Amino acid sequence: MLQNGHVFPTLTFARAGGGEIRLPGDLTGGFGVILFHRGAWCPYCNA
Repeated sequence: MLQNGHVFPTLTFARAGGGEIRLPGDLTGGFGVILFHRGAWCPYCNA
């Protein structure tokens, strides 16, 4: 978890429908919520 004053790391993800989203640059000047989910029950996530 990031603490107050910490900088969000630079990350690039594939967008649904094509293209990429680059964080935090694509959210500059706005707000967003980033959720990362890894199901402990999922064999692919645990691999």
